[in-house]
Amino acid sequence: MDVARYLLVDSGVTENEDYILPVDPNKNGDKVYLIVGDNAKSAYEKGYDWIARTFKGLRTTSVAVALPFNNQLYPAKKALERRNRSAVQAKGEKLGSINGGIIVTTYHQLKGLEFDHIVT
Repeated sequence: MDVARYLLVDSGVTENEDYILPVDPNKNGDKVYLIVGDNAKSAYEKGYDWIARTFKGLRTTSVAVALPFNNQLYPAKKALERRNRSAVQAKGEKLGSINGGIIVTTYHQLKGLEFDHIVT
């Protein structure tokens, strides 16, 4: 963030009347959990178990489950539903209209969006 702020100030952008100073993130708590499995399938299953345990009864908290490929979205949604967690598979404009809950999408679709939690 310091680099971005430095570049903005020294480029003359801050002289523009539409300029708004960047806001530093203020989230507290544990930042990273590493979930490891014997193989990719077991790692994903352990990840879905962790999501189901960690995020219960979400209404206004948003959780993005980000996956590398489109063909992984539906199986991830179904895996979470088997664990009694409602999940929405979303891409494009639909992503911007979801206010809370678990959203399953791709890394690419997340660009420029904000969520309370991101699981990759």
